[in-house]
Amino acid sequence: MGVREEFKEKARKASTKPATYGPDINLDYYIQRLKRIEEDAEAINVKDPKVQGKLESVGIDVFEAERSGSYYQVDQQVLSYYSKIPGVKVLTLEEAIENHWDEIKEYFWKAVPVDKDKYTATVELYGRGGYVIIVDDGVKIKQPLQTCLLLYRREVLQAPHNIIILGENAEAHIITGCTFLREPTGVHLGVSEFYVGRGSKLTFTMIHGWGLQQHVRPRTGVIVEDGGEYISHYVVLSPPGTLQTYPQVKLKGKNTRAHVSSVCVGLGKSVVDIGSEIVLEGEGASGEIISRSLGKDNSTIIARGRIVGVAERAKGHLECMGLLLSNSAVIEAVPQLSAHLDDVELTHEASIGRIAEDEIYYLMSKGFTYDEAKSIIVRGFMSVEIKGLPKALKDMIDSVVTIISSKL
Repeated sequence: MGVREEFKEKARKASTKPATYGPDINLDYYIQRLKRIEEDAEAINVKDPKVQGKLESVGIDVFEAERSGSYYQVDQQVLSYYSKIPGVKVLTLEEAIENHWDEIKEYFWKAVPVDKDKYTATVELYGRGGYVIIVDDGVKIKQPLQTCLLLYRREVLQAPHNIIILGENAEAHIITGCTFLREPTGVHLGVSEFYVGRGSKLTFTMIHGWGLQQHVRPRTGVIVEDGGEYISHYVVLSPPGTLQTYPQVKLKGKNTRAHVSSVCVGLGKSVVDIGSEIVLEGEGASGEIISRSLGKDNSTIIARGRIVGVAERAKGHLECMGLLLSNSAVIEAVPQLSAHLDDVELTHEASIGRIAEDEIYYLMSKGFTYDEAKSIIVRGFMSVEIKGLPKALKDMIDSVVTIISSKL
């Protein structure tokens, strides 16, 4: 029996299992389409000016001057991957299974169950590619690694399985940019498993720039050991037609920490079901979830957040804010706190509203036009403190936020 057969058997049994949240997507057509798509990757030059501009909009540095390594995948095909840093491996999933199985076998489908739903099952049964990043004990990467996942062909299914493993006392920042190069219909499924070793720190920044013809279903699980820290930033400034994601962070070790933030814009008729969960399992664990949702046009955003405290001296805070810019848009905030011990401290703050007219009039009194005042307020609302982000990337995100808010 192959090393993956037990997982494939579980996946087959879950191949029609719907997700707990979000609109259901029929994958049958896209799976059949996979069999008819040619095997060779498209000859895409990431330094072509048109491609470069698209990739830079989701945080990818195509010249890689300030990156420690890169991974590029178009549809189901891996274009290139490498690491500049000794003690850091950047591999494809297939290469890792074939040549580094002993290093990854205890992490394979452990943070995310292969039979969680039909989307995880499809990744195991039909997916190709995905990156595996392994950072050895004591290695601290000064410049970020970057990974780029692109949709190119029409009516394509992209289903990578990504794994990041940090040893003890290691540190890394991964920047992931996901977008499309044409205007294709398509489905992006992505399973990501992150493992943060004792005393290590992982910062993960994911920027999505999709089109309304795409459907996106990321599945993420994170496990953090004693003294480890996980920082996550998720930015969706160009939404797909439908998006559903609900990553789970398990702080298993003592004195572990997690900060999870998201910024999401709903446009057109997009339906976005976005959330995250932090489980405080280790003594003294602490977690924070911060989300900002901006609803425009006829979009629907469901913003979820859950913190579960099951360990002594655990602390958590959840902040969920929504801003409506249309009478036809809908935002639902679903904050949840669950405490299982009497010395757990959990708090939350949630609000949904519109731009206050008095704020606009105040700015207009200072010489701004109505549209300028509105843009300033929206930009301020969407600004979330992004911890551990390189200045160049933070400036890029700020500039995109400025452009988006000026068009609302």
